[in-house]
Amino acid sequence: MSTFLAEIQGWLAFLDRLPVLLQLLPVGLLLLGLLRLRRLPRQGRWGWLLDFPLVVPLLVGQALIALVLLALQQRVGLVLLLGQFSLAWLLLRLAERQLLARWLPPDSLKLLGTRLLRPLFLLAVLLAGIDALGSLQDLAAVPLGVWFGGAIRLGDLFGVLVVLYLLLVGLHLPAAGASLLVQRGLGISEGSRRALDQILQYVIFSLG
Repeated sequence: MSTFLAEIQGWLAFLDRLPVLLQLLPVGLLLLGLLRLRRLPRQGRWGWLLDFPLVVPLLVGQALIALVLLALQQRVGLVLLLGQFSLAWLLLRLAERQLLARWLPPDSLKLLGTRLLRPLFLLAVLLAGIDALGSLQDLAAVPLGVWFGGAIRLGDLFGVLVVLYLLLVGLHLPAAGASLLVQRGLGISEGSRRALDQILQYVIFSLG
């Protein structure tokens, strides 16, 4: 536990540095401003600007912030990292709406986005943020004690929880996708597709 607390103290010390604050504060103010603009009525000459996804003006603002910081000879590493997160989110949303929507029915697409893709994206953002603040490897090596005769580290527990989540929450998604492909390829009935879906879920769960 002391090692874990020491890691958190290192993150807080990192956030207190002036170059870090000069990067995080403008991006935070930009995000708050965009959220307030979203609440305004879409009227007037510039109302069409509010129809864009929030991440688009956020990306533009992050680019401008990075240019200003570069002109002031300040660091921009965190701004660029946040920009990568924003761009990845935009690409994920485009993939859901433009690619996956052509292959999956609306219900399966909604499950795929809310239960698998977006949680995995947020998990990747969290891990990347932790690695930027400190060392992800050091955090994963934090000992949690001895369980069932074996030493358990924080990274081991995290890996087990991720696998369990993928099994319990994401189990339906690959089975549904495979059964839909079989239905379209072989022309089986809807009842047969549902039965195949259940069988595939049992097989995937057993393998997991």
